[in-house]
Amino acid sequence: TLQLDQNVRRNSSKVDSLLASLNSSAVSLNATATSIQRLAQNPQISQNLLDTTRGLAQTSTTIAEIAGDFRKVTSNPQTQAQLTDTIANTDAATQKLNSILAGFGGVSHVYGVDRGATPAPAGSPGPGGRGTKPGLPAPEVGAASAGEQRSAKANFNSLVHNLLALQVRIAEYDAQKKNVANTTTLLTRDQGPSTDFNLVAVPHGAMSLLTGANDVGGPAPSWNFALMQRLKPGLLVGGGVLYSRLGGRVVYNPSGGPTGLGFEGRVYDLRHPTADGYANLRLGDGLMLFGGERDVLRPDRRTTFGLQLQF
Repeated sequence: TLQLDQNVRRNSSKVDSLLASLNSSAVSLNATATSIQRLAQNPQISQNLLDTTRGLAQTSTTIAEIAGDFRKVTSNPQTQAQLTDTIANTDAATQKLNSILAGFGGVSHVYGVDRGATPAPAGSPGPGGRGTKPGLPAPEVGAASAGEQRSAKANFNSLVHNLLALQVRIAEYDAQKKNVANTTTLLTRDQGPSTDFNLVAVPHGAMSLLTGANDVGGPAPSWNFALMQRLKPGLLVGGGVLYSRLGGRVVYNPSGGPTGLGFEGRVYDLRHPTADGYANLRLGDGLMLFGGERDVLRPDRRTTFGLQLQF
């Protein structure tokens, strides 16, 4: 150690330049890791970003090891203080990069580098050779950490909301017409309540998928699997399987907003062509009242009304 200190004094300008460059690289790497955390939410660049993150993580580890070796073999307080800052920044960068590789989100908590980090033990040297004194209040921890947690939770909830929506539809039917023979197995004498459960994949996208089950627990359960294309704001057109039959569906909300009056039409069953028509009153927050006719073109049609909630 003594010999190294003598060498450092003789070549102080070169060593200072080396340490400054090393510290600058660590700070830049930490800033780059923060930028990558923001970019990680874009799925279109996920694979390239993953490869880049692995490379940066290896670079961060290498810089930390070099700085650690320097710190171990020198007793110069000024040099050790500068290396402490370097190690703190590379540690922060490593944690951020590892959190990206580990999955969604992630927060670095390096003392002296990140807001909300757990403070170092009282009296121990922090980055730059600075220490904390017993009895002094610790840096802000709870508020920043809670804010980061709320932000991560909000980002996750927004992601889930944009990927999936659960639709629950409860309907009641009027009494079946007397002296009219009902030729379809879908419209029985049951008056409800009839409960449908559907999952909507990418509900706000240009194309969405509706899949689920109708009249769950009732006398005539069936299922849906239909692709819907958004032709313009407020207009969805698509088809697939409706009520376990091949069919198509049109949904029109002319206002395009969370509230207002809209319409829906369904046509299905090639062997017994059936058309349904509904008027929808949207109340906001995914809540909607609907009313209309099942099998509207035949005398055995059934008037129906009910409530739909999508969240």
